[in-house]
Amino acid sequence: MTKKPNQLYCRLILLLVIGYVVLQCCSFYLMDIANMKPRDDSVNRNITKYLNIIYPFMMDVNTAQMISNERKFSPLENSSAIIVIQVHKATSYLPRLIESLSHANGISDVLLIFSYDFFDEQTYDSVLAIEFCKVMQIFYPHSIQLYPHSFPGTDPNDCPRKMSKLKALIMNCNNALSPDLHGNYRDARYTEKKHHWWWKANYVFHKLEVTKNFTGLVLFLEEDDIVAEDFLFVLYKMQKFAKKLCSHCNIFSLGSDLGSLKPNSTRDDNAYSKVQYAAWSSEQHAVAVAFNASTWSEIHTCAQEFCAYDDYNWDKSLDYIGETCIRGGLNVLTVKKSRVYSTRNSSYLNMFKANLEFSSASKLGQLYPTTLKLSRSILKAATKQPIEVIKSGEWSDPRDHRLCLNAAYA
Repeated sequence: MTKKPNQLYCRLILLLVIGYVVLQCCSFYLMDIANMKPRDDSVNRNITKYLNIIYPFMMDVNTAQMISNERKFSPLENSSAIIVIQVHKATSYLPRLIESLSHANGISDVLLIFSYDFFDEQTYDSVLAIEFCKVMQIFYPHSIQLYPHSFPGTDPNDCPRKMSKLKALIMNCNNALSPDLHGNYRDARYTEKKHHWWWKANYVFHKLEVTKNFTGLVLFLEEDDIVAEDFLFVLYKMQKFAKKLCSHCNIFSLGSDLGSLKPNSTRDDNAYSKVQYAAWSSEQHAVAVAFNASTWSEIHTCAQEFCAYDDYNWDKSLDYIGETCIRGGLNVLTVKKSRVYSTRNSSYLNMFKANLEFSSASKLGQLYPTTLKLSRSILKAATKQPIEVIKSGEWSDPRDHRLCLNAAYA
């Protein structure tokens, strides 16, 4: 008979102990939250202070349009080129691109423009230290770095990317009415890519003093590209013989990704002197793209279509306006053997292969072709065939459309 009271007593003690432990855990948790809040506020204050410093600096740099080494080298001529390099966060790729550019024939005549969507002091200083050509640095003024908690970054009230439209409407988040064609809501990490490319093209052609009377080519590269020493030599030759080789071509392309380097492919000793033409394709021609102010004017005229197209890729957006808006379309003259390789998402081994390819071609005397020949292999592709383009989406938010148009017309 005495066992039951003892059991009840033990259970009561156990419950009291458990309750005490739970209360202690809760109190510790609440104390942690209370202690975290000042730290978060401190972090936010530091971020705000940092942004209050770098934002004016970036805008001052954009306004100044300072050209380093301007006195050291001759003024920019229409017979030379402007090279615009889009740079994201500091990576190990950019120094490799700069190194390859330093060995390029004719590089001393160009203006090299680095366009950033992220400020990194070390990167900025290293570019400022370049001595082999004229250099300018500009900053995309609507980057995630500058707007970490508001549009064009991610606003706290933006709809989560994978949220259903019904839940978004119930939640009443900012962009509930505008999921993309795949049902996803905007992700600033994706939308920034197209915004930056579009902004820098508009800025270079419309805002820079140095381009006011410039009719030469503007070549667009990215931080993870590697160039051959004769890439400018070939570009100028393509421009010179464009009317003869492809009178309707309005874009030049010098590159491809490293996947085009096939080790077991049949070697063509004359491939480095061959060019080919086709309708513009984002899948094939988006590396090392060059065009002049006249072609840009045609692209710019289609700003509404470019900015409303539901794809965060600038090159696929060019696909679209080339097919639907630009009279005669976008037609590209490209090299059969790349002079620029994109090393994005590539291993160091693959980057080594690209350098080995250029080095081998140089030793065999295949670079610097005396003349350019039209490759027959591309003639069938010259007639534009309807190709189903798979849209990537991520570009359905009206705020992105407005910001894009603002870059074109502001």
